[in-house]
Formats: sequence, C-alpha cells, structure tokens
Amino acid sequence: MSRPTYSTYSGFGALLSDLNHYSQAARLPTSHPIIKCSGQGGWNPDAEDFTEALTMPSTKELVRQQVSQAFANVELTLKTAGCRGWSDVYLVRAYMVSGSNELMEIMQATADALRKWCPEHRPLLTVVEVKALADPRMCVEVEVEALLSPESGTV
Repeated sequence: MSRPTYSTYSGFGALLSDLNHYSQAARLPTSHPIIKCSGQGGWNPDAEDFTEALTMPSTKELVRQQVSQAFANVELTLKTAGCRGWSDVYLVRAYMVSGSNELMEIMQATADALRKWCPEHRPLLTVVEVKALADPRMCVEVEVEALLSPESGTV
C-alpha cells in the first residue's frame, strides 16, 4: 500500500515544521488524491523567526489582516502540496479564540475570505471556538481538506 506524501512550504512553514516535527500538508494515496492541510495561522510565511511572524490582533483591521493571511497561507500550502488551491477545497475547519472581543469580526472576516477564495463553490465549514491557539498572538487557525481534481494536473 502506498504511503502519504508530506510537504511543507519554505520560510516560516519550514521553521514551524522543524520546531514542532510536523508537515504543512499530506497527500493521501487514494483513487482521487486528498490533500489534508495543517492549521494555518495569519503569520507571515516569509518570516525567519517568531518575533516577525505575527502581530497581536488589537484592532478590527489587524484581525481581518490575520484572517486574510491565514487563507493566503492555506493557498500556499495547497499549491506546495500539488493542487490548484482553494478551488479544490471541500472542507474547512476554523478555530477561533474564545473570549476575544473580536470573535464576531473573526467570523465575518472568515465568511468574507470564503467568498473571495471560493467564489464558485461553498465548502463545508466547521467553526470551533477555542480558549487559545499555539501562539497567543493568533486569533484564528484555518485547516482544510482538498480533493485533487483532474484539472489540477496531478491526480
């Protein structure tokens, strides 16, 4: 039986991967390959350390920027793993920090990002409210599953 193929994008993705011993995505060897993406935060994927990777979301604008960057990081992860990106996504899990004054802003920003990145379809969505994420500066983490289609050219 075939084994999953793992991938990680360079920069901050590789730093996190090395530090925490995990991959950003796994391609599962099924008849129609599935990509499972690790949770992506709103960090700068080109950052070289934790201090420059994230900004504490203290305003609505920073919350929106972090959500927007998390969705862009998902796109980067998916393309690194060999699929087209958000157009192949069928399932989204968004983890949002509880007690945040911006919780409704995070949810609205997530809905807006879904409209932007998935204009042709509406993937499944599960939102989980959590007390905290891996980095206290994170307000959201987005995890997805994508089914590679023949159009991706890598089935």
